[in-house]
Amino acid sequence: MKLFTKDEYIKNESLFLNKWATFSYESERISEERDSDLLRTDFQRDRDRIIHSRAFKRMMHKTQVYSFVEFRNDHTRTRLLHSIEVMQLATTVGRSLGLNNDLIEAIALGHDVGHTPFGHSGEYILHRISKGKEDIKELPEDIIDYWGFKHNHQSLRIFDKIEKRNGFDDMNLTNQTREGILKHTEINYSKNRFKDYNEVLYRDLDYSALFLDKVPFLEAQVVYICDEIAQQTHDLEDGLRLKDKKEVLEILSELRREINFIDNIYKQYKEKLENMEYYQERYFIAKKIIDVLIRDLIENSVKNLSFYYKKNKSKKRPDRFLITFSEAIEKDFLKFKEKIYRHFINIDEIKKMDKKAKEIIIFLFRYYLINPWELPDYTSHKFKYSKIRENIKILSDESKEEIKRKIYSKEFFRELIDYIAGMTDFYAIDLYNKLKTKNGVLL
Repeated sequence: MKLFTKDEYIKNESLFLNKWATFSYESERISEERDSDLLRTDFQRDRDRIIHSRAFKRMMHKTQVYSFVEFRNDHTRTRLLHSIEVMQLATTVGRSLGLNNDLIEAIALGHDVGHTPFGHSGEYILHRISKGKEDIKELPEDIIDYWGFKHNHQSLRIFDKIEKRNGFDDMNLTNQTREGILKHTEINYSKNRFKDYNEVLYRDLDYSALFLDKVPFLEAQVVYICDEIAQQTHDLEDGLRLKDKKEVLEILSELRREINFIDNIYKQYKEKLENMEYYQERYFIAKKIIDVLIRDLIENSVKNLSFYYKKNKSKKRPDRFLITFSEAIEKDFLKFKEKIYRHFINIDEIKKMDKKAKEIIIFLFRYYLINPWELPDYTSHKFKYSKIRENIKILSDESKEEIKRKIYSKEFFRELIDYIAGMTDFYAIDLYNKLKTKNGVLL
């Protein structure tokens, strides 16, 4: 039997990839690779480096929506499970369209590693802090860097600046994987959310090869839309699991009444659904919604690609989104998202969790701002916290303030943001409780 090497694989890609796919020989990195690999392509190596990163492992304990014990159960989605689900949907689409599934896997598995504890609420709080919009009296204005915070930029920062690999200073991912991770969602926040401070730009990242002014390439487009499908459908499934029978049936009835493709599911499986218990129905409908959306996405994208590349034969990177739903499904999907938001996101339980999340994150930020020497040693190579910590009990208040003046900088500010952003839900809650117990306050 002949060994199927990387070179053999790359040579044969044209047999199973469409001409508009991203081929492995096109991969580019910021830095030249320090070592070669006989078996894996660059995109396969990206995927494996992401899987073996510390940030990837932490997603196991970062939840999507339901962060606190009273709303969690053994089946509640975590960021890790979500990323695997996105990968599964995206590779189904990618395979059907003849795209590069190794690249799709890398983007899908790495897209959410930059998420904070407590989902999007934690992300929004850190953005406000990093734009100087939170009232933190101990925070000197001159150390705020005003970069903003967004999880897709943070994912890049983790791979480019924070994670270490085999003694090297970064993971050296390909620019294609980096671009796909950055563009799996919008680069900036909408002005509806943050008005005059919606822009995000990490000034120590190299965006030069990421085509910020262009739409994503096709594999990245696939992850972009599959992320949306996974998010909305698992919010439905997780949300329904927290409702009683009456609420479940009312919500499903409303979805059927107002969204055509869901009504069609009920008509197609009428006999099967009539014999189901409500808890079986909620699971069945969520899975069939995914099936309808993915099939429509593939069928419509085939039409889009054929039409576009018939007119643009010499153009590889598209100038618009080609991985899209049909017009009818797109209209229904927007209605579906509105229903998910109204029934499962914009509700009192979530607002209560968001309030707790804000309290925890601001407390932790203030605590380490006031006591920077209590940060773990691995958070900094510049400041020797362990040496300060040994003598802190015998230092005067004046000496402590002098130390803080030496430590405080924009670099320290961003390091503190990184530290809190990297925490899991459980770690942040436990740490908060540990630091607050002296006041008898527990969450």
